[in-house]
Amino acid sequence: MKGPVSFGFLFAFVFIIVKMAMHFGGLFEGNILPTSFLNILLLLLAVAVGLYQYIRNREAAYETLLQEVKQGLKPGIVYTLLVSGFLFLYYNNIDRSIIETMQQQRIEEFSKGLQNPSTLAEIRKSNEAFELMTPEEILQEVKSNVDQFISARSLFLMSLMSLMLLSIIYSLLVAIIYRNVLFRK
Repeated sequence: MKGPVSFGFLFAFVFIIVKMAMHFGGLFEGNILPTSFLNILLLLLAVAVGLYQYIRNREAAYETLLQEVKQGLKPGIVYTLLVSGFLFLYYNNIDRSIIETMQQQRIEEFSKGLQNPSTLAEIRKSNEAFELMTPEEILQEVKSNVDQFISARSLFLMSLMSLMLLSIIYSLLVAIIYRNVLFRK
């Protein structure tokens, strides 16, 4: 594997190894923020190092900004696909406790609102289907919605979209910075 794409693979595997080491080491259990920030940093590094390597080794003396952004997107997309796929497998097969905890928190928050008469009236007013239901029936309906919304599949889609958007933004910003600061002519 040559070129910028190899850095997408490299940094994705670094993330996977660190995430699994944190899991087996028991670090940050139930907290996804540290690994989320690490994920964002490694994506930036994949784009920046991949684009740097491409610019240093290219034959043409000058390329357009769009061509450089495209080269920066290559490691970003590879990183995005590998990490998003891994996160789906991780939260679906390895550590379901985080998703289950998030689901329970949402259900508990909603059930507290059902115990308050004014909040219950607002909930019934906001959704016509809830007007004739008892609080228990409303809670059962909300549980099924929460189970569908907070799942490994939805986490996969959210991580895929957010990392894809970050790849585009990072590619554009890194290409502009490299053009105007590092490789200025």
